[in-house]
Amino acid sequence: MSKKRVVFYMDIDNIMLSNMAESMIDGFESHTNDSSNTSKTLQPSTSSQEYQSNINIHSNSKMNRHTDSCKLMAKWQTMSFPTCNSFHEMNIFSSSPTLSYFDPYRQRKDDGLQFYQFPKEDIIDDGQVLLPISETYSSRILGNGWFRHAWEVSDWSHDTTVAIKTLRLERDFLHEYHELHRRDAVAMERLTASPYVMDIYGYCGQSALTELAFLEKGVDNLYRLSVSLRGNDTPYVLKSKLQIAAMTSLGVAHIHNAGLDNDGAERSGNNPPAIAHYDINPRNIIISKSGKPKVNDFNVAEFLTWDPATKSQQRCGFESRLHEPWWRAPEEMILYANITGNKMIEVYPKTMLSEKVDVYSLGNTLFVLLTGMEPRGKEHKAQRFKNVSNIVAHGEYPSFGKYSNSTDPAVEAIRQAILLCLQPDPNIRTSAMEIAKRLL
Repeated sequence: MSKKRVVFYMDIDNIMLSNMAESMIDGFESHTNDSSNTSKTLQPSTSSQEYQSNINIHSNSKMNRHTDSCKLMAKWQTMSFPTCNSFHEMNIFSSSPTLSYFDPYRQRKDDGLQFYQFPKEDIIDDGQVLLPISETYSSRILGNGWFRHAWEVSDWSHDTTVAIKTLRLERDFLHEYHELHRRDAVAMERLTASPYVMDIYGYCGQSALTELAFLEKGVDNLYRLSVSLRGNDTPYVLKSKLQIAAMTSLGVAHIHNAGLDNDGAERSGNNPPAIAHYDINPRNIIISKSGKPKVNDFNVAEFLTWDPATKSQQRCGFESRLHEPWWRAPEEMILYANITGNKMIEVYPKTMLSEKVDVYSLGNTLFVLLTGMEPRGKEHKAQRFKNVSNIVAHGEYPSFGKYSNSTDPAVEAIRQAILLCLQPDPNIRTSAMEIAKRLL
């Protein structure tokens, strides 16, 4: 895929740098998977009528185009709730093991403060005792997302450990990033009541203070947990997978039922979805210390809109801006076709998206949970990008392999839920709450 073409939908309101899109081509890490699944006959088979319906997705839409008449549904979607003092009280820089000791006289050397490696014991240097900047906190870096670093920060005085996300040093402090991280914080704050959404404790600018995932190797997120359980089909494990599938589905359902709490909802007499996560995948489902799966990372979430001028306050939808095929829905895909010789055309989706893209991605996530494999294969993603995009755009289903004919009740329930989620037509696709009800 031409990397430059990925940013076809980029605008000032929904900026996604080309580097970000490029990094998504490679997808997620996993153990070896049978990538040949994508070339097999996918089940259930897609009829020619259904095939044509999915082609039409790229030219027709039953949802309003986003115009000036489209407004955010609720006041809380426009707000932020910064708690910057929570961050000012913790100096991650000074409490990092590599930077936590310094010369108390702050003697300058080459126009900079001189820092020392964290010692096992106090260090005597030229007769001076080097003291820790903070005896209360300690921190270590856990990893990096595209936007932010993730830190583990321990507060020894209160015996608590949390996670802090801070903007990566190589990223500019852009307004667009600030808006994405505002939405991330507001969404998690709005969903505080859900036991299946990551808890947030504070927010300031580009940073967020959240609960910490269970850091035991192999079980900190749903992807790693699922891969570690691949091939383990004992009754206990299958029952546990069913429970995790139900809780994960409830997490997505709670996102879609965040509520409006304003006069608009009272006038319309309904409570339409106000948030689309827009990046549901097994790596964004953390496993908490309690063992519960929790939805994380709302920094590309969409706050949904409607047209208050219409009698029924018709929903407006949002434009597709990410197109990688590994976890996303048919209505998000770019179609690739050869016309003459080696010349290839790219047909970009024109339909407006809704929260139903999350339901499709939920199906892919549950597929990984059940099988321990990625639904569209893992190997050579860059080379297969266009082919897999077409497969997804045409509404073809992944192969369940040995789970296709299993009569185990847990497997049957999860398999049926996956098939409902992967309905190619978003207008027919079920809701996350209906999936959760089936699995409970």
